[in-house]
Amino acid sequence: RQAWGDVAAARAAVRAVNSLAVGKMHEEGIAVRELTNAEIASWRRATADIVPSLITRIGGGSQAVHDAIIAGKRAYALSNPDG
Repeated sequence: RQAWGDVAAARAAVRAVNSLAVGKMHEEGIAVRELTNAEIASWRRATADIVPSLITRIGGGSQAVHDAIIAGKRAYALSNPDG
């Protein structure tokens, strides 16, 4: 349970790595565009119910995989209420 450490620390580390990567892109002359709050909200609306469609399109065992992921997330949340 402690192998990965604190969830908040892990998220902070990912954000730091992302920030470094974006900084490097800027240095290399790559245009990086930040989404506005309205664009983020639009993206969330457009993708809110995409999972059932993806499961149908992918087929195979995708529903079972999705169910296992959801069950794992629930079990983790129950055993780690602070994480």
